[in-house]
Amino acid sequence: SKYYFARLFKKSTGYSPYEYLIVTRLNYSKELLKTTEMPISEIALKSGFGSPSHYIKVFKQKEGLTPLVFRRYWRS
Repeated sequence: SKYYFARLFKKSTGYSPYEYLIVTRLNYSKELLKTTEMPISEIALKSGFGSPSHYIKVFKQKEGLTPLVFRRYWRS
């Protein structure tokens, strides 16, 4: 069942399947922020988020800063 899978997945990785997906998408987006000049909205969609606003909200919750501030930090 999906619940059994979720328990095994969390035991193996330390993340629920959803959390793992979010962390993977955020890691990909952070690489794009560091290495490209793509607009935030394009990075959001390319990383698999449904909308730029949702991406910014999740990014800020997990990282403690917005994608734009993150990019500026890595550019300086």
